[in-house]
Amino acid sequence: MANPPIGTIVEDFLTDLARAGKSPHTVRAYRSDLRDFGRFFTGPIERITAGVLRAYLGGLTDKAPATRARREAALAALLSWAYRAEMIAADPVTRLDRTRLPASPPRPVPTEHIEAVLRAIPTTRDRDRLLFLLLYTTGMRVGEALAIEVDDLDLSRDDEHVTVLGKGGRRRTVLLDDSTLVALLRRYLKVRGYRHGPLFRAEKTTREARCGMPPFRNSGPNTARKPRSRPRFISCATSTPPSWSTLGCPWRPSGAASDTPTPKQCFATPTNTTPPPTRRSAAGAAERSPGARTVDLPRIRTVSW
Repeated sequence: MANPPIGTIVEDFLTDLARAGKSPHTVRAYRSDLRDFGRFFTGPIERITAGVLRAYLGGLTDKAPATRARREAALAALLSWAYRAEMIAADPVTRLDRTRLPASPPRPVPTEHIEAVLRAIPTTRDRDRLLFLLLYTTGMRVGEALAIEVDDLDLSRDDEHVTVLGKGGRRRTVLLDDSTLVALLRRYLKVRGYRHGPLFRAEKTTREARCGMPPFRNSGPNTARKPRSRPRFISCATSTPPSWSTLGCPWRPSGAASDTPTPKQCFATPTNTTPPPTRRSAAGAAERSPGARTVDLPRIRTVSW
């Protein structure tokens, strides 16, 4: 029985990798590398021999050693999987010498760059300062630092360390041997009062930041919903709502309405207790006044948040 096309086999292989819990970055890199090999070889997988691999890899001499090693790793993983699935009689990769990467020394960020970043962080932003200092002194990944829980810390004197969930789900212990970092960490926990949960938590939006700020909505006529109630503005220092262009609304007022609506009192302001006149009250006033003429007011599409 003939094997399916190489493209189908590659997709089955990647599906098995994802099911086995491999990193999405690994699956994406394998897909890119195997797609490049698929442009070179279009035959069935059982016809992949050591000579075919040697010809393909020989055309990568202009690539960096890391690129060649990654392509070899993707092919080795695919053919090893196919051999275990009995799609091929032997693994041709075992007959080739693999590319060995030279050991490269670490490339630390210059100290002056780190100092410039720390100087740019305001003293009130203790969370951001602690995060950057932790990354610099320990060398851990950003994702590892953001996943730290308070229970992962051990701030015993002369034995300060943290347990980090690293790449591949492996845990390791990182020593905290920088006195400035330890002092900042102790002060951070004391001020915040954290006992459990994430170490780095999102800041709550302040009332000043929410004032006059509309919520995010996808723009477009299909997603715009007409509000069921009158516009409501969060209490702020202004007595009139801001203009439509300042709010950044996804739609503009309809009809003959101008860009800036008629100045009204901010309904959320505690000092304002009188609601604005409605169309019904205006019409009733016209009926009570002899000889008065009723005028239809233009509708203004409003935003409620």
